[in-house]
Amino acid sequence: EIHNYQFGFEDALRRVPIFVENGLYAKHLLRFRNYFPEEAFKIIVYESEFKAQQSKTISSIHRFIGVDEREFLGEMNSNVSFGSRSRIVDSFLYRRPRWIDAGARMLIPSHNIRRLLARKLAKLNRKSQSYVPLDETTKIRLQKEYFSDDIRELKVLLKRDLAEWDISN
Repeated sequence: EIHNYQFGFEDALRRVPIFVENGLYAKHLLRFRNYFPEEAFKIIVYESEFKAQQSKTISSIHRFIGVDEREFLGEMNSNVSFGSRSRIVDSFLYRRPRWIDAGARMLIPSHNIRRLLARKLAKLNRKSQSYVPLDETTKIRLQKEYFSDDIRELKVLLKRDLAEWDISN
């Protein structure tokens, strides 16, 4: 699992290649289409659909999956950014020595209870922080180095413009 890196975005991209890999949507969509028919998918573009028209988009998702729309309770927060209150607690939760795990198993034999306690502690250790937007230079470099071919392929697969993703214009 990837948890709470204490370094910057650029460093995270170098250290954790899956951050880029997860953003190659065309590649993943093609893989899923090998197993499921096209009509099994509802693709939502975050910027132009979910963010711009949240209630309408959520209603369309409810209709797509056959869920009663009245169960939607209102606006949702998305892309909420969190930090840690304590690096020590973070280390304990995510980078602890094996002897601590062995001791925890002796004190609390139930894996489910240990997991529940760890999740509760992680939640207590979270603090909201403001979202820092990616600077334009980094956006352009990422698109050129990693995403431009994938975005072009995704436009064809979805039969959509995706102009909001193409920052090279």
